[in-house]
Amino acid sequence: MPPFRSTDRHPQVTGGQNVSMYTDNRGTEVRFTGKVMLNGKYLSSPKQLRKEWADSGLTFLEDATATAGPDGNAPDGPPEKRLTHYRARANALVLATAVDLMDKLGTDDLPQLAEAFRVTAGQVRIQTKAAQARMDTIQYECVIKATDKLARLADYIETAATVTWIEQ
Repeated sequence: MPPFRSTDRHPQVTGGQNVSMYTDNRGTEVRFTGKVMLNGKYLSSPKQLRKEWADSGLTFLEDATATAGPDGNAPDGPPEKRLTHYRARANALVLATAVDLMDKLGTDDLPQLAEAFRVTAGQVRIQTKAAQARMDTIQYECVIKATDKLARLADYIETAATVTWIEQ
């Protein structure tokens, strides 16, 4: 993980391994390995978030493919089977959307990127509600929850924006 600089002279950094902090007149530089929390919120660099989301998205896509019926859609049978498929597919799409937004918009303006996540989540929610009559209830609920997840991913971007990342 790249080190970061916080303007907070006494940031509360927990978790991680090998955490070291150096404070000067510009703030506090923090170097660490592993995952850390900054003032109670999970903190990761934009590059690390993109990598984690891309990796998780691939895993969800594999799960969606593995749980699909013979035609590639949700399987027939008990609701639990459809739920597993729809949940994996919705999460794969949300994470792919997050990675795509990061690639298109870049990470120079993290607050703007976080806002783009929220706007996109709102648009998907509106489209999903408009299509609700054509959707199975389980599918609808999975898409709505995944849309909420996209809005929550914006929180990770905003937390990453609270510090200055030091490229190595």
